Amino acid sequence: MVERGWDEFVESYDRIFLENPLYNEAIKTIVLKLEGCGDCAVAEIGCGTGNLMQAISVAYPSAGLYGIDPSADMLEKCARKFGNRDTIELEKGGAERIPYGSDKFDYVVANYALHHLQPGRIAATVREVTRVLKPGGMFINSDFFVETEALPPDIERVREIITKLTGQALYYLDHGAYEAMLLLLDVLPSGVRGEGDIFTTTGAWIEPMRAERFDRFELTPVGPEEFGLKVITAIRM
Repeated sequence: MVERGWDEFVESYDRIFLENPLYNEAIKTIVLKLEGCGDCAVAEIGCGTGNLMQAISVAYPSAGLYGIDPSADMLEKCARKFGNRDTIELEKGGAERIPYGSDKFDYVVANYALHHLQPGRIAATVREVTRVLKPGGMFINSDFFVETEALPPDIERVREIITKLTGQALYYLDHGAYEAMLLLLDVLPSGVRGEGDIFTTTGAWIEPMRAERFDRFELTPVGPEEFGLKVITAIRM
């Protein structure tokens, strides 16, 4: 994962993302996927300022939460949210080098994070997630996906990205998420070019996950299905 200027973005991050109705719905969906977590161990890749971790900690106060992010400033703000709670641990790191031992976690989760990976790095990320998950553990990846498998500047792919992102932007505007709308429109050119925000198909994740013997796949839409926001879940066998 790349830092992509996140250190400079840290102070406005919560203000923008917590007004985003789809971001909040994704958090609720992920927490529901952790049903029965109890004192389970959960690692979040790209934890940012800890909004998903905070929601998990409310639902499952005994869960051990491990936040991983490439931005030191994001981690510092996340740490301030949790104080000295002994069930929270934060480490600087990324999707391809998770700074923990093998077979450690019951869940590995990511929310609005892994679209920063180039497609050629997905298989390495899946291998790393497999390494740190316990057998029977679950990988949960919430993100924006496209249906067109072609690479930019394929016309159908570009058309799909423009349609989905502008649809989301109007949805944010209708729901009072003005700054989230502006941010989405700001990333539209990089999304079309495949720079920074890399939008892949769900198959780009599912295929390498099958190769690592994941099973019991589920795809859960977040918000209106035409926007392409989905939660992928699968079990490490």
